[in-house]
Parts: sequence; C-alpha cells; structure tokens
Amino acid sequence: MGTLAALSPLLGLLAGVIVARLAKYELKQGKPYFILLQHALLAGIAGALLWQFRTAAIVIAVGLFLILWKKKFTHPLELTPCLAVPAMIVQVPIFLYLIPTGTLHWKETKNLVAVALVYAVIGIFSTLTI
Repeated sequence: MGTLAALSPLLGLLAGVIVARLAKYELKQGKPYFILLQHALLAGIAGALLWQFRTAAIVIAVGLFLILWKKKFTHPLELTPCLAVPAMIVQVPIFLYLIPTGTLHWKETKNLVAVALVYAVIGIFSTLTI
C-alpha cells in the first residue's frame, strides 16, 4: 500500500471542514446526527479490525456503539491519530469517520492541523517497509 493511499483518509477532515463552512447554520441541528454517525463508524472500524473473530466482532462493535452512545462520548480529536495504524485495513470507514469529526471541530484549525500532521506521520511510517 502506498503512502498516498495511507494519507487519503485525511481528505475526510478536509471534507468535514468544507461541509461545516458551507452549512454553518445547519450545524447546530445536525450535531446530534454527526455524533451518532461518529459512534456508528467507530464501532464499524472496531468491528472490521476484529472481523477475524466473526461473532465476537459483531458483539464487540455493537457493544462499543451502545457504550459510546450511552456515555455520550464526544470523540476528541486526539483519537484521530490512533486510527492511522489500522488505516491500511479500513481506509474507507476512517475517511467517513473523519468527515463528521472535521465538521464538528471545524473551528479548531490549529488542532485539526496538528492531528492531521500526527496522522500523516504515523500513516507514512506504517507504510514503510524495512
């Protein structure tokens, strides 16, 4: 897998910021749906990573979704670079996860840039072969 492919999920952050800037007035009403989407996608990523265990993966993914929803987990930006390591396996769900993340945190430009840089560094190093 190439370095460019490892960095492609970062376009989700950019897409999220674009969505937020184009629909500033709708963000307040849409916030609960973006958070729900983040929960579902994070549970899907966990399920995809654990798919080798089949039944356990489904139970864990559904359990994670329910826990995140019940505890009102707010998906801090610091979680995003952690997704860079498994990016080779689940790039599309990570890309989709980063769209609502970028939308919800679009005003935190410095944090988004820092998170993107850390994600990029981890993504690049994870593609290097010795």
